[in-house]
Amino acid sequence: IGPTVSHKTKIIELYLKGYEYTEIEQRTRHTGESIKRYITGFSKVVLLSNQGYSILQIRELTSSSEKVVTEYLALYESYKEIGFDRLSQITSSAVEWLDLKKGGLGVKQ
Repeated sequence: IGPTVSHKTKIIELYLKGYEYTEIEQRTRHTGESIKRYITGFSKVVLLSNQGYSILQIRELTSSSEKVVTEYLALYESYKEIGFDRLSQITSSAVEWLDLKKGGLGVKQ
């Protein structure tokens, strides 16, 4: 049996499909706080990828596993057109994170 998609990715996908926090909480038995943390992590991965960072750099900068980063980027590719409203909404919060970390993220290798 091969590796499965992480629960984080499944939760992000529900959010991109338009489910609200309460619906996702009921379906997945995760707290709203956990869901928010996963969405924030996803938005950081997307933002860094759009800025040209490699998967390994994103993994280091976000403290996420390579598997999760890869899954998040695949999910982004699948939903970047049909989930545009939700993606715009969540990536705007990642811009604030990037501004706070500018000194650490300003130089690409």
